[in-house]
Amino acid sequence: MNDPCWQRMPGGLDQGFISCAVRFVVLAAAASALVLTWVCWSWGTAGLHVAGLAAALCVAAGLLALGVTAWQARQGRPLPAMLCGMAARMVPLLLVCLLLAVGQQAHILPDSLLRGSLLPGSRDLTRSFASYMVIFYLITLAIETPLCLKFFQYSKIEIHSKRS
Repeated sequence: MNDPCWQRMPGGLDQGFISCAVRFVVLAAAASALVLTWVCWSWGTAGLHVAGLAAALCVAAGLLALGVTAWQARQGRPLPAMLCGMAARMVPLLLVCLLLAVGQQAHILPDSLLRGSLLPGSRDLTRSFASYMVIFYLITLAIETPLCLKFFQYSKIEIHSKRS
């Protein structure tokens, strides 16, 4: 493939992953900037802080999933690549939401944090954070999916060239 996203650098460092990770971060940052601008305009800085944290966590989880998928695709194992990529994307985000919910139920988190004016009609941090998490999860998933599919195409070409 002629796309620099899938070429290797000397020394074993995979330039393809780095190039794709940069593309992912740039596209996710652009999409997140649009959403965060809307959040700031609509709900002020309280909503912006919560939405920014959700965006950062989703981008980090997306990078982790992209890396795991690229690594497994290089091994020639597409099914584990997809499953490990999905787990790397979902587990950290679900753990954060679970910790927030448990912290709220056990009264570990301060009331000032939980009862802020984060969203109109939303009375607690967990609901508003989870809502933003879903929005940014879908945005980063839409950006990451085409990049991951190209890893499988590259892996298939590499496997067929080894057999020949």
